[in-house]
Amino acid sequence: MEDFSDVSSEKKKLLNHENLLTLKFKRSILKNLLFIIRDMAVSHRTLHRDFNAQYRRLNDAKRNLHNRSYEKYKTSLIEKAKRGRAKELSNYKARFSSPSP
Repeated sequence: MEDFSDVSSEKKKLLNHENLLTLKFKRSILKNLLFIIRDMAVSHRTLHRDFNAQYRRLNDAKRNLHNRSYEKYKTSLIEKAKRGRAKELSNYKARFSSPSP
């Protein structure tokens, strides 16, 4: 078992800075880079056909990684959850309320 007690404070700061949003963008970067590499290795025809779109998505993810705000993302998730709960409650009331005579 590896002992991580000697991890530098700089690396700890970097790890503490990670969140769901940054991980999603980094995953997208790796995924698009993987597609480009796969196409280079397997099919030059596919590489030429798909390269521009894959490269654009790669750059979009890189730009989003540096520019998107986690606080705005978090707020939007909370608001989305509130709207979903309100809609569920509205649907539940509409389904189970007794009709007026």
